[in-house]
Amino acid sequence: MLQKHFEKARAKFKEILSLNGSPHSIALGVSTGFAWNFIPSLGIGPFLAAGTAKLLRCNVVAALGGNLGTGIFIPVYYSMNMMMGRFIMGDRIEVTEIEEALYESLQETIIAIEEIVEQPTRFFQLDRLQDFTTEFFIGGFINALIAGTIMYFIFWFMLTQRQKVRQRREAKKYTKKKDADVQKDTDV
Repeated sequence: MLQKHFEKARAKFKEILSLNGSPHSIALGVSTGFAWNFIPSLGIGPFLAAGTAKLLRCNVVAALGGNLGTGIFIPVYYSMNMMMGRFIMGDRIEVTEIEEALYESLQETIIAIEEIVEQPTRFFQLDRLQDFTTEFFIGGFINALIAGTIMYFIFWFMLTQRQKVRQRREAKKYTKKKDADVQKDTDV
C-alpha cells in the first residue's frame, strides 16, 4: 500500500524532471508548490501553488507537481511548523519531544495514507483552524521559506545537469552527422 504511493511520487518526480522549460522556471515552480504544503490552505493548496507560479512566471505544472507530490507528508510538515515556531518564540524544546512529535506525525501519515489521498479535504476542515497558533504560523512561514529554497536549489542543480547532458548529446549527434557528411563528400 505505502509502496504504491511512493511509486506515484517517484513518477511525479520523473515527470517534473522531464518538463520543458528553463531550470530556473521549473525549479521555482516545484519549490513554490512544495512551500505551500507548510502553510495551512484548507484544501486549496494546489490552486494557491498554481496562482503563485503564474504570478512568479514560473512553471505551473511543476508547481502543481511539487504541491501534490509532497502533500502526503503534510502532518510531518505541520509538526515541524510547531517545533520551529516554538523555537523562534523562545520556548525550550527537548530532543525527545521533537522525536515524539515527528514519530506521531509519521505514524498518522502511514496509518491514514489511503484517507489522505482519497479524501484530502477531510484533513483540512475549518474547525481544525483552532489548533493552529501563532507559533504554528510563524514556524510554517519560516519552514516554507527554508524548505522552498532548499528544494529550488536541489531541482535547479538536477535540471541544469540534465540540460548539460542533453547539450552534449546534441553536440555528439551534430558531430557524427557532420563527420558522416564529410565522409560522403570524400567518397564521391
